[in-house]
Amino acid sequence: MTGEDDRGHVVQRAGTQRPDGSRPVWDLPPPPAGDPVPLPPPEPPPADLVLDACAAQLEAARDARSRLARLAELEGVPLAAASLLSLLEALPDGWQRRTALRRLIDAGNLHDVDADAIVRTFGRGADRFAVAARLVDAGLAEVEVVTDALPVRAAARLRRRAGAT
Repeated sequence: MTGEDDRGHVVQRAGTQRPDGSRPVWDLPPPPAGDPVPLPPPEPPPADLVLDACAAQLEAARDARSRLARLAELEGVPLAAASLLSLLEALPDGWQRRTALRRLIDAGNLHDVDADAIVRTFGRGADRFAVAARLVDAGLAEVEVVTDALPVRAAARLRRRAGAT
């Protein structure tokens, strides 16, 4: 069955046959009987792509609030040691970098990290101590590993705090 649309164009209606007897392309066979098979969930993008995009957004962000808000996008994305370092280096040294690391630890994204390299990404001794203590408290680092990057007194304080001798 053919007809005209509102602009006067000739159109073929679904469910009809063409003059040569063939069926129109949009006529699909009926779906098979029974329960429909659900589609598999789409695969998430690779973590490297997510991290690269997030690191670029962190560098481009104008203020601290927007930088730290971008970290929420990484919730549930496991971070490898190299990815974590590049992400931290995209942030300004100091409290923003320290806060970002704390949030990533709290979110449970970190599992296998290079604790010594993480501590060394911080410039100030107080930041290094705070980060080293946080990594030890979270069980992501051993005291002996992170004390190499700390001044002698800070290393002794961390050992006392952790209960190590």
